Amino acid sequence: ARDDDYTFGVLHSRVHEAWARATGTQLREVESGFRYTPTTCFETFPFPDDWEQSEALEQAGKTLIDTTCPLVRRAHEAALEAKERDHKNEIQALRRRSEDELAASEAKRQRDMEEAAARQAAELTVADERRRGELQARDEEHHNAVAEMDRRHLDEKTEMAERHRSELDQTSARAARAEGELAARSQELGELSRRVLRIEGELDTARADLRDREVKVAQARDRTAELETKLADFEDQILRAYQKLRNDDKIVDKAKRALAVALTLLDDRGAAAPAAVSPASATRSPDEG
Repeated sequence: ARDDDYTFGVLHSRVHEAWARATGTQLREVESGFRYTPTTCFETFPFPDDWEQSEALEQAGKTLIDTTCPLVRRAHEAALEAKERDHKNEIQALRRRSEDELAASEAKRQRDMEEAAARQAAELTVADERRRGELQARDEEHHNAVAEMDRRHLDEKTEMAERHRSELDQTSARAARAEGELAARSQELGELSRRVLRIEGELDTARADLRDREVKVAQARDRTAELETKLADFEDQILRAYQKLRNDDKIVDKAKRALAVALTLLDDRGAAAPAAVSPASATRSPDEG
């Protein structure tokens, strides 16, 4: 920095003013003028030769200082006041702009929050509708599954009832057949009993004939053999009937009792026939022998 009168006189000359206006920078607004920059205005200024030894420049600088210092001071003060005013205005403008930006940012934030809340509400509504749809679909699937299970259970119960009814009909048919067979076997046993009774009557008649007439002993023997043959047939029939009826306990018991009666009668008849023959043989005369 320099503070001599020579430099002050040169820098306030018209030549340097023209140079500064030509090499200085323009402010933002054209009305505000230009900006004096040391690198483009002062350092590039072509000072005259031997200007530091020029008494005329020194005297002009002093005169300029004496005559212009009050004006410069007032201008400087006015410039300072204007600059301070501009600074305050700029600060107020910045504050207003900041407040406006904050208000715009807050309004934008509120709009964003409202939009986010609206989007969230819409998403919740969509999710709720989707959940309701899924629940309804699940309820329908569950209802269909329960209906299908009920139908299958009903079909199984119907099939089981029909099977039980069929088995009951078959059992009833078998019982009816068994009762018919039992009745038939009872009739056969009755017939056998009657036949046994007839045989017993015939044996009694044969015994009476043997006691009365010895001549009929041979005929009685033949008759006895014939009766024994018939008895053998009857025994075969009884055995076959017993084999058919052995599965039924009641019929078997009845058959056993009937067989016991028949065998007793046969045993009695067999014992009685030799007894009737022996006295007849003992009473024969030697001539008849």
